[in-house]
Amino acid sequence: TIQSVNFGSPKIGNIEWSAWIDTLQPNYNSSDAGSGTATNRRGSFEIFRFVHNIDLVPRLPDPVYFHHAGHTLQMSSGGNVKAYYDHIGNGDLGFAGVPYGWGAAPYVFLPGAIAAHMCTHYLDYLNNHR
Repeated sequence: TIQSVNFGSPKIGNIEWSAWIDTLQPNYNSSDAGSGTATNRRGSFEIFRFVHNIDLVPRLPDPVYFHHAGHTLQMSSGGNVKAYYDHIGNGDLGFAGVPYGWGAAPYVFLPGAIAAHMCTHYLDYLNNHR
């Protein structure tokens, strides 16, 4: 299995690319992609993206053309980490996606959103919340 663990990464592919990458995950179920026919197969590629508070970079670029693949792990204040399945969730499996407004939240306080992307903030969070 190949695992990609990244911190504060931007979106890098369109919706078709994101859906294809998600099909490569272990325990992928084709109903995840809305095909209507459930087939199970084992993939060998997983993506875990950590996002610190309101870090702006993971919300870039434009959501109309670019989408995240893999799982989002939101690092929130107080040491809470919330996991969002395939970023958009899966209602059939009962897994949540990122909450409404997740992509817009950093624009409310832009200076803080830019500062949240600093590597030291990610490292401090990990060191303080083991």
